[in-house]
Amino acid sequence: MKELLLLPGPALSNRMEITVMDFPNGSPDLLSKDGGDINVDELIPIARKRCKITVEYGRPDVISLKGQGMDLDKAMEYYHTYINDLVRFHILAEWTAIWGMEESLAIIKERILPYFE
Repeated sequence: MKELLLLPGPALSNRMEITVMDFPNGSPDLLSKDGGDINVDELIPIARKRCKITVEYGRPDVISLKGQGMDLDKAMEYYHTYINDLVRFHILAEWTAIWGMEESLAIIKERILPYFE
């Protein structure tokens, strides 16, 4: 299973690009020097850019999800699955995010939350 780094780009009002990166020289040592959380700044220089994906969460996109009967939790599941499937399509392999999936989903949740209040 490939280990990937997802770097969320600037979050616009209706979409966000996520840069997908892998590690051509093998999986990195995931612990920072102090033994705490992953230090993404140390991972970026050893990662290779594979592609960028765009996640759209503008008003029409969210209205469509609500029209399908989704609440906020279901919409977040949708976006998680959407990102997973889109990355798998471009990478052509099973993968896991060592950093960036939760950060990307937090941005999306912040942007779509007003539509569910």
